[in-house]
Amino acid sequence: TMKELRNSLLHNFFYLIKRMIRRYFIKFFFIFLFFLSGYDSISQTNPDFKTIDSVSYDLFLKGAWKELVLFGNSAIESGTDYYYLRMRTGVAYYNKKNYRKAIEHFEKALEFNSGDVFASEYLYYSYLLSGREMDSKHLSEYFPDSLKTKLDVKKSDFIDNIYIEYGNKYSNNNSLNSKIDIDGKENIYGEFMRSNEQKYYNVGLKHYLSGDISVFHGFSFINILQSKQIRFNNIDSVYTDNSYQKGYYLSGNFLLSKGLILSPAFHYIFYEYTTIYTDKIPGKKISKRYKTFNNYLGYIGITKEFTLNSFGAFCTYSDLNSGNQLQIGCSLAFYPLGNYNLYSNTSVVNCTQNNRSKFVADQTIGFKVFSKLWLSGFVTYGNFINYNEKNGSVIYNVPDLIKYKYGASVLMPLTKNIELLIFYQYFMMQANYITFINPRNSIINNLSYQNQSIIGGIKWKF
Repeated sequence: TMKELRNSLLHNFFYLIKRMIRRYFIKFFFIFLFFLSGYDSISQTNPDFKTIDSVSYDLFLKGAWKELVLFGNSAIESGTDYYYLRMRTGVAYYNKKNYRKAIEHFEKALEFNSGDVFASEYLYYSYLLSGREMDSKHLSEYFPDSLKTKLDVKKSDFIDNIYIEYGNKYSNNNSLNSKIDIDGKENIYGEFMRSNEQKYYNVGLKHYLSGDISVFHGFSFINILQSKQIRFNNIDSVYTDNSYQKGYYLSGNFLLSKGLILSPAFHYIFYEYTTIYTDKIPGKKISKRYKTFNNYLGYIGITKEFTLNSFGAFCTYSDLNSGNQLQIGCSLAFYPLGNYNLYSNTSVVNCTQNNRSKFVADQTIGFKVFSKLWLSGFVTYGNFINYNEKNGSVIYNVPDLIKYKYGASVLMPLTKNIELLIFYQYFMMQANYITFINPRNSIINNLSYQNQSIIGGIKWKF
């Protein structure tokens, strides 16, 4: 019964809570005993400098990273702060692969000793392993030549990496909706433009002009198969043709200060297609016309890095499909382990078009599966059309509404300089078709279909 099921679920829930409390209580109890038995001196309320230095050095030599992290943070919170304590605590975090926490201590160590090579080397790798590449490049510009040689730090090359991707989008729009009676009971007239399969090509180049400035630009080409169904007197006429979309994307990253990046971007789109024209009156001649559009998008965003988070705010303005769109949003990324072994990114965007506003929310969660395999999954919800994401580099400008989408991606380093990326996306779409109820008046009907896309990419870092 429902009562028995509820009682069973409650019993299992409280059992799990009890196990978690017992597990973590025992864990911290033994850590507490460790400090009591091995280091009696730290049981003082305010241990002196000599005790702190001796205990932290002993833990460092033993490689007791977990205990050193606890002890080092406790000593710093109590008011003791100096170069060696920061270095030892930072190295402990680094060996626990919590690179974002390590950054905080290595930066502080360099405040005590700005020319220290040991701290600079650890901070450089902590930046890299945290995904803060621009901070690492900026830092390395001030390295002595001996350290640059040791770490094989190169000057900013004109081409940092090249990225190539290809993909297909598959649709059931044609098979699912081709038999619909679009001219209705009146059999006067109906028309339906269906977007079907797509092929996608893209190549991008990233350049570093200095340690503080990077530029990315990409060229894309999309081939969209479309069909227009015209129906009157229960007789269908279907006209199939391809439309083409060519795009050029240019973006830059400017390191304003430590962990603060300004990112402007511009996206130009040239769209060409063949459309079918009729007078919507039975017996009139149907004609084809070739049309082109020039669309554009402007983007500005800023990102600030914190210890275990990064916060971003952004705005885009676009002219797509003979309309203007404004998007204003923010994002929050969280790295609970201080690395890319587990992370999440949440963004909320307000989209305005034709004086109507809607919110679109996106949630991404990623984690490391194996030593050289990362997996992430996402869901985007909010009924959007003429929408853009990823700093304005990806634009969804098909005339149909996207009700939601979800998907996953795989990142796999093949060599030191080559990465393989695979993306899968599922789209729930909504299309419209027109039905005339008399020669002068029509109604718009909605129907649904699904798209699925698979994109593979290779990044080659020079």
